[in-house]
Amino acid sequence: AVVSTQSTGDGKIIDIRSSVASLLGSVTVAQTDVVKQIQTGESITGDVATIRVKMGDKMLIVKLGYTATIGDLHKFISQHTESQFEIRTTFPRRVYADMAETLEAAELTPSATVHARSF
Repeated sequence: AVVSTQSTGDGKIIDIRSSVASLLGSVTVAQTDVVKQIQTGESITGDVATIRVKMGDKMLIVKLGYTATIGDLHKFISQHTESQFEIRTTFPRRVYADMAETLEAAELTPSATVHARSF
């Protein structure tokens, strides 16, 4: 979607893009195979999980199949941070340390928000 750079509000021209950008902060979409398929219009087989990863003031969106593992998620997060981290949720409080566990088994489907907490 294209966002207009300006709009009128009460007869005044206002800058929309910068205000929307400031609300969103820094959001990055990981280039997973699923995202590449979406971008090229290919059909996607199987269910897709959308994982929002909070990394301080940054947000990473990762789209993976339900059968992808915590290790797969960890790999994509590590491409966007230089520090060591653990994947966790705040409620219910849980650390995802089993790299072989699937996203579905970890109950991170169809969508979830996790934190990449540096240590």
